[in-house]
Amino acid sequence: MKNLFLSKRSELEKVYPFIQSLPLPIRSLLEGGIASFMERRQKKQLIPDRVTVLLTDQCNLECPHCFISNEEHPRNWEMGLSEYEKFFKSSMGQIGQLVVSGGEPLLKEDFVNIIQLAEKKGGVKSILLCTNGVLPENLNKKMEELLKTTSIVFRIQTSIDGSEDIHDQNRGGKGSYRKVFESLALMKNLATKFPGRIGALHVNTTLSQLNINNVEQIVDDVKSFGFTQTFGFVRSPKEHIFNLDDQSLISDYNPVSFNEFLTVEDMEMALEKINQNLWLEYPNKLIYAVNRLTLYSIKEMVKTGKPATSCRSGRSELIIMPNGEVAKCEMLKGFANLKDFNWNLPELLSSKVCRDFFEASSKCFCTHECSVALNIMYDSSLLGLLFSSEIDLKTDQRFNGSSKQLSTHS
Repeated sequence: MKNLFLSKRSELEKVYPFIQSLPLPIRSLLEGGIASFMERRQKKQLIPDRVTVLLTDQCNLECPHCFISNEEHPRNWEMGLSEYEKFFKSSMGQIGQLVVSGGEPLLKEDFVNIIQLAEKKGGVKSILLCTNGVLPENLNKKMEELLKTTSIVFRIQTSIDGSEDIHDQNRGGKGSYRKVFESLALMKNLATKFPGRIGALHVNTTLSQLNINNVEQIVDDVKSFGFTQTFGFVRSPKEHIFNLDDQSLISDYNPVSFNEFLTVEDMEMALEKINQNLWLEYPNKLIYAVNRLTLYSIKEMVKTGKPATSCRSGRSELIIMPNGEVAKCEMLKGFANLKDFNWNLPELLSSKVCRDFFEASSKCFCTHECSVALNIMYDSSLLGLLFSSEIDLKTDQRFNGSSKQLSTHS
């Protein structure tokens, strides 16, 4: 059985307001039941719920905060169709959501064929495509072909860093801002043409010192185009991994000459601005509730040095590098390569090298928002915060070891 939080996200968005409206005793039973079920299910299932495939290191932009943009890491050989066919076949249809990223995934040769293989050989039915959005015609052509030839439900995410000038400067590509919204407009047309096949179109903004003072403008700009938006805090493996004894396990993919990280005070200011300008307007929207809880959790993590809950990376999610190297998460080094296991994922995950790496990194936690968000569904207290009908986050002692009100006015 696939993870419904990932494979049926659009349906969950629709029922989220109903869950919020349930009486507290019923909601508490639901939260505990979901968390307990997810834990039991994870122990039985070898394949992670979410697999992120970085199709290529190639990119047509040079973003300073991106871990791929690093001249110290030359491009290597990349997996092709035959390797992906074996890999997807080995997943036995258990991947709840496939995240397709890069680099810029649209630059990958055989992009369409690889996605088709994901469904045909791997039974993948839900894909989150992360693209920089500056290739609108390319995106439109390939997405239309995939919508015609597969039954996959897609979620499409792109990025905006600030105003047009800030975004273009930060991305190293003039005109990229306008192309992002051109791409989203084309995808909106495809969503109309293929009902139910594009579950969400959303813009993500990575907040740093470069754009922290432009949050309101970013929100207003994206709102004016009518798209959903999420936020993250800029991060680095060197700065934002906690409780890891063996520092050699940390990924050496770090942003180049980038030191625009946020303080706790910066994070609190940003959260207040996002809340006032966006989240308060949509208290019944699941994607915003998840983003809000995730960012508050990260802020408290940085503030206290303590995690909101245990990290389940490696069991709940996995990263596949372009050359077949496998990482527990984006913040840690790869620990094995699929080619040494004939591209068979279960064999790799059952290996001693995998068990040893997972044990060595079993207590670490980090500020990677994708991992933090995924951990919510395994924790009844966090689900309680997520399902609350109130916009302010409730008291949860595990954020900092003492009773603390996690609200928009903290």
